[in-house]
Amino acid sequence: MCVSSEHAPGALTVVNTDNDDDNDEVSVQNEDSEITNIDPLNVFYPEKEWKKIQPGQAIPAGLHVRMNMETGVNEAKLMDGDDGHKYWKRGEKEGMVNTDSKEFTHEELKRALKDFKATKHDVPNEKKAEEIKQKYRSYDELKEDFKKINMAIKTGQEIVTELFDKLNSTNISTEARETLLEDLEYHLHQYDNAVLFGDLGGISLLVKGLNHTDPTLRSLSAFVLGSAIQNNPKTQINAIESGALHQLIRSLATDPEVAVKKKVLYAISSIVRHFPFAQKKFFELGGLRSLMYLFEDNKLHSLQVKVITLMSDLYEERVHWLGHLEPTEEKYKQYEQIPLKDSLLDHGFCDTMVPLLELPDHDSREKIVFAMLSLYDCCEKKFHNIVSYLSKLEDEYLSLAVDEDEGDYFQQIHKNINSLRQQLSVAYKKDEL
Repeated sequence: MCVSSEHAPGALTVVNTDNDDDNDEVSVQNEDSEITNIDPLNVFYPEKEWKKIQPGQAIPAGLHVRMNMETGVNEAKLMDGDDGHKYWKRGEKEGMVNTDSKEFTHEELKRALKDFKATKHDVPNEKKAEEIKQKYRSYDELKEDFKKINMAIKTGQEIVTELFDKLNSTNISTEARETLLEDLEYHLHQYDNAVLFGDLGGISLLVKGLNHTDPTLRSLSAFVLGSAIQNNPKTQINAIESGALHQLIRSLATDPEVAVKKKVLYAISSIVRHFPFAQKKFFELGGLRSLMYLFEDNKLHSLQVKVITLMSDLYEERVHWLGHLEPTEEKYKQYEQIPLKDSLLDHGFCDTMVPLLELPDHDSREKIVFAMLSLYDCCEKKFHNIVSYLSKLEDEYLSLAVDEDEGDYFQQIHKNINSLRQQLSVAYKKDEL
């Protein structure tokens, strides 16, 4: 503990040093032993008589303070019987003042230090210090925890490699395999993870899973496959090379479980979108014929709507690229070779949309009307007999649009129905002429 005097008689500023025992050596640093009335700390030095408190002065604790009613100024003095040793604090500075003398004896300094330590509320007693120590972990303990955390951290590719190795193991239960596939589905949305999984041979593992006896594993295999190849050209190519498209088309036609068919359709969609080579392969392998089987079951309306959405998307994609690429470009040639329009007409695909307009839910109707607009150039002749029904739907959605509180959901459906009806009306009049 070091005590210093700063240009004023008996003004002490107390500074902590390494030790804090009662036997500490103390010293007084007196840069100017000459007594002066200048006090750079602006501390009030009390006396036994009333004394004016100057503005901004730090007032030691334990004084008698009053306002002089005659002069209107604040005054203070020592309490009766009080000595001149007073603790004071101003901002970050604190110390003791001695009004009796400009110097402190060694014993007075030690007493002053005791008073100072007793006033330091932020210094806990031993019991309090122990309670704080028990409440928080030590630095060494924290370092050990961080060490354990760092050891447990793995990159996404390390996790995918580990999951692949486990999935490739034959000594694994059905429940464990389900958990692995669910974990993989989460990680394979990331582009690089999916590419690594394909490079390891993971796509082939998933294709094998499509033949598993457990329907949940078949469904999960198709789901993970779709997630791994969606919007990922490298894994799309890997899937084609692994024979995934052929197996998916087969599963769509033969698997008895609707839940499996839904995930299989999702995987097929992930392979063929924005990949003209896969689209051409899909039609060559009889993919559209497998899709048409779904329209033979009246319980599969949700799947039928998904099929119609997929075909309309592929049709729009083809029209878009053929309209934006030069005929000499390779991608143009690939899209031109896809027998999409002829296949849709030959398989009676255009006839599948009209009955689905009678589905009661708005979401299905919205998708069907939008698909009919997209496929209008291909299927226009199949839509002539529904003009009157479209007029009825148009009135229904006009009423819903008027009552719509917020948004334009029904208004947009009404707009699409109106557009389709007008196109058909114009075409019907041309045919009559």
